[in-house]
Amino acid sequence: MSTTTRDEVLAVEQEAVDRAYDCYTARLAEMSGTSTAMASASGKDGIANRFEAEARAAAYDGLGDEALVFTRVDVPEEPGAAPRPWYIGRRGVQDASNEPVVLLWTSPLAKKWREALPENPGEVVLRRQLRCVQRVVEGYFDEIAPPVS
Repeated sequence: MSTTTRDEVLAVEQEAVDRAYDCYTARLAEMSGTSTAMASASGKDGIANRFEAEARAAAYDGLGDEALVFTRVDVPEEPGAAPRPWYIGRRGVQDASNEPVVLLWTSPLAKKWREALPENPGEVVLRRQLRCVQRVVEGYFDEIAPPVS
């Protein structure tokens, strides 16, 4: 990616955050739809299933005023491959094909990448902290960045 200006970087990051929220919202709707479908099941099991599904959806939705995404890390998917961006946030989010869009910040990969140091980044090519106010990317700073050529 050859973005050079701050506005171009913000536009790229905003596009990624928009996609993350679209996938998150779709998953939340799917979870809520599941609870509605389970509500039509008969008897005690149907009621228990509905409450369990509703509790899962409520826990997944519990972002409050916090942003979903707060970090971008560029690392290769496989050794020797070109780096690709991974987004890290408060919820694990997948797209309709079950491809990761946002990794949960407590996941082993996210933790490993978070612990990389600028002087010894390992496989981390870029680690960018995003300053988001809910869905809006307002700023960023790079903790680990590729050398300027």
